[in-house]
Amino acid sequence: MFASPAVTVVFTVVFLMISCYSLLRLALLAAAVGPEGDQLAELSHILMGLAMIAMTLGWTGGRGSASGIVQLLLFGLLTLWFLGRAVGRSAGHGGTSNVYHLVMTASMVWMVAAMPRLMGMPETGSADAMASMHGGHDGGSAAGAAHATAMAHAPTWMVAVNWGFVALLGAGAALWARRAARARPNDPGAAVPSELDDPVASSSRSATAMATRPTTSSPLVRLASPRTDAVCHLLMSLGMAVMLVAAL
Repeated sequence: MFASPAVTVVFTVVFLMISCYSLLRLALLAAAVGPEGDQLAELSHILMGLAMIAMTLGWTGGRGSASGIVQLLLFGLLTLWFLGRAVGRSAGHGGTSNVYHLVMTASMVWMVAAMPRLMGMPETGSADAMASMHGGHDGGSAAGAAHATAMAHAPTWMVAVNWGFVALLGAGAALWARRAARARPNDPGAAVPSELDDPVASSSRSATAMATRPTTSSPLVRLASPRTDAVCHLLMSLGMAVMLVAAL
């Protein structure tokens, strides 16, 4: 995906850390220990992190490949799920949080469907072709020339939609940056799925939830703090936005 091996390593490590953190939160939620949250949202972050690693390393293809079809089905279903919750505002789930996760999963669908075309690859978007872009395999001028030629024929609407997703992800990153700055770093009591909606109400819900849920002083529970969670969401939003920009 990236011409620089160092950048590839950085993005791989960041997305791996996000996936591991989401796995930790999912385990804590399943055990009903520590902060409240949304198990499906955490699962979606694990899957998105792994998919982003595959894209970064060129292990996955576009919509015409087997891996692309699996991703389109998976993230398409998640997008519909979060869309339904955002529209219906399911009890216990904040509207803004559902919209945020809707944007994230929809961005994944867009990446798989549109990035091969935006990057000047065949519509099948094979993994080898993905890896070869920007000098991933050959690094030669031929790949760059092919990319430039294909970009000249890339539909304007695709470029516009791509920038639209970049803007939405940037807005989400700004919201999470604000949350990270305001959150208490060592407070494990956070109703994370609703944090973006109303921090005051979220704190009230957290106090009520923590009074009824078993608590522990485990370092793993302390790690799953509101600030850490906000930083992980921030990094995921920025990482996905950069990947979309890199496709242009």
